[in-house]
Amino acid sequence: MPDEREDIIEEKDEIVNGEETDGESLAQPVELSPDLIAELQKKADERDDFLDKLQRTRADYLNFQKRVKKDRKQASEFAVQDFVTQLVPLINDLDRAVQAGEESHNMDAFFEGVKLLRTQLYKVLEDNGIKPIECVGRSFDPAYHEAMTQQETDEYPDNTVIAELQRGFTMSGRTIVPARVIVAKAPKQKTDPAEEGGDEEISDKNDSPVG
Repeated sequence: MPDEREDIIEEKDEIVNGEETDGESLAQPVELSPDLIAELQKKADERDDFLDKLQRTRADYLNFQKRVKKDRKQASEFAVQDFVTQLVPLINDLDRAVQAGEESHNMDAFFEGVKLLRTQLYKVLEDNGIKPIECVGRSFDPAYHEAMTQQETDEYPDNTVIAELQRGFTMSGRTIVPARVIVAKAPKQKTDPAEEGGDEEISDKNDSPVG
């Protein structure tokens, strides 16, 4: 029995992947040629270089995002600061106008001062790209107008803005506050009562007996 088992073990050692071999050849390490070793080392170096570049690129992109976010915030703050700087003189003039009106009780002078401040304020808005929306007499446009109600009238064409309830504004051509308006509506056609009565009379005559 021991001899048979040894024969079986030797046969297994000699047959690997359908080919006969001996046990000693399986135990021997694979020898790589110098060219193959150099090629593998080159690929490993390329991998490490690619990974390093990838990590650097990711870090640069994250830093770029942070800079863009910071620059946008600063640009927004500077824009608001510049706008407020232009408004401060108007606020001071308004305070002086109110004070002068309270002291002199001259409402005409106070009203003229407020009108002047209004003109100056619209000039500041226009300098910053903010313009009022034209309304009355223009066709209703949902991109610029918000209809609060409709009013029947024959003085304006149908779907025309006839009154402005609240002024709207655009900034660089884009609506930031729509104008609230009243829109014209064509009046309903009225039926002449005389014609209706005449029809009834004719109907009565036709129904009456001849005689």
